[in-house]
Amino acid sequence: MNDYFNVSGIDRNEGAGIVFVMCRSAASDGYVQVGSGHIVGANGGFVPTGVQAGQYSVTFQLPHGCAPNSIVVRDDKNDKAFLKDVKVIPCEVSSGVGFGQNTNRAAWQRT
Repeated sequence: MNDYFNVSGIDRNEGAGIVFVMCRSAASDGYVQVGSGHIVGANGGFVPTGVQAGQYSVTFQLPHGCAPNSIVVRDDKNDKAFLKDVKVIPCEVSSGVGFGQNTNRAAWQRT
């Protein structure tokens, strides 16, 4: 499978610095980490104009055996609970470019 996806949202957990993108693996009973990213403004970091503190966005390749509707996100502060209001968007990859490009295709939101 060569499908790329992007997850984004706002992590409101105080003290969280990193988000982990997970998906339920068909090969096991647990979750597999498929990506990670830093949270904007974590630990007093810089928050650019127009960007909200706590915002994150991670683009990743979905591995074989993982379904797009099984994608969840957690953070390093509360690793037992999944974040709410996560937007999952499929991406298109241009020929010769190694990074996913967001498209206007339908997105779905995990609540």
